Amino acid sequence: MMGVALSPLLIFCGVLVIMGNLLSISSSSWLGVWLGMEINLFGFLIMMNPEGCCVAQSGVKYFVTQSIGSMLLLFGFFLVFMLFNSVGAVVIMMGLLMKTGIFPFHNWVPDVVMVSSWLIGCLILTWQKLAPFSFFFSFFPGSWFLITSLVFMSLVGCLGGLNQNSVRGMAVYSSFVHNSWMMLSLLYSFSVFFVYYLIYSLSVVVFFFSCWTLSKSSMMSYSISWMGMLSLLMLSGVPPFMGFFMKLIVVLSCPIMLLIICLLSSVVSLKFYMSFFYSMILNSSEKSIYCVKSGVLFLAFSLANFIMGSISMSYFIW
Repeated sequence: MMGVALSPLLIFCGVLVIMGNLLSISSSSWLGVWLGMEINLFGFLIMMNPEGCCVAQSGVKYFVTQSIGSMLLLFGFFLVFMLFNSVGAVVIMMGLLMKTGIFPFHNWVPDVVMVSSWLIGCLILTWQKLAPFSFFFSFFPGSWFLITSLVFMSLVGCLGGLNQNSVRGMAVYSSFVHNSWMMLSLLYSFSVFFVYYLIYSLSVVVFFFSCWTLSKSSMMSYSISWMGMLSLLMLSGVPPFMGFFMKLIVVLSCPIMLLIICLLSSVVSLKFYMSFFYSMILNSSEKSIYCVKSGVLFLAFSLANFIMGSISMSYFIW
């Protein structure tokens, strides 16, 4: 399954990863949030299942980063308990940013995702972000530290993505750009953030699944590449796809100054999105035997995408 062999141990670890996040999201205490994150981390580290030097190195780097983030969280909780509220809040925020991979603690994300399996990379860019983001909204609404990280994360994502030649690298820096949009939406509405997060996660899952399938099989390469191209357009936020509608919802509900930075980063990031999109088209055009069938499938997915995006937007507007 996306580069990881399915086994009872993997299923057990998957349950731990899911339950840990759910515990963190549903908990009303800081200790419960921390405990849920640690359960999630325990299951995820086993899922990484080192099988070689490179994979082991990524697992160690992920473990060290997450452990430091967890210690910062505990230390921040202690400071808040001792009534050093402002200092404790900054320390807690640093721990969350490190665990999520957000500026200025984002450097570990490309290193880990680039050498991990497709499944692990996909989870790092999607599911592993949910609990920390929920913590941001619950305990630090409108934090200046969060706004500063948002601005720099947006710039790092769009500029760093221009130098990427690999699919995984592009996905990582794309996630940095989307992190800034999700953080922006999180400052004002959790419901807008959650729908944005769902659409982003769906796009990443489809994109990673397409890339994994293409790397394993040549028989389905043309038809699967259409799914990859569709998910890439969703991530880029071009109309009429769902990513565009969700960015439009954020635009309608957030202040202009932060929006300008996020919009500029999205415009710049279109360059590397379109570069990968064109390369996928050129590679797919060599297998024209599936052109009609796959083209119809692409149009059907595009129409469904447009309808779902329109429904989501009308729900938030009305």
